[in-house]
Amino acid sequence: MNVASSPFQFTTDTATLCIFDTEALKHRLDDEPDWWSIEEDELGELNQGNVAFLIYSPFFNTEQRRQQ
Repeated sequence: MNVASSPFQFTTDTATLCIFDTEALKHRLDDEPDWWSIEEDELGELNQGNVAFLIYSPFFNTEQRRQQ
């Protein structure tokens, strides 16, 4: 992996931050908008490495990375 840009910081009042690859979740395009709230669907995508859910924190530090 290569760093795509400098690390950045942001704040949010959301409960969950979801990080995903649009190609990896393409099959969810026509799914219910809250598919991730169904435990077996959420865990399935998580275990396949298609998505990452970060539990609420008022402050996140992150680095964007691009796989080549």
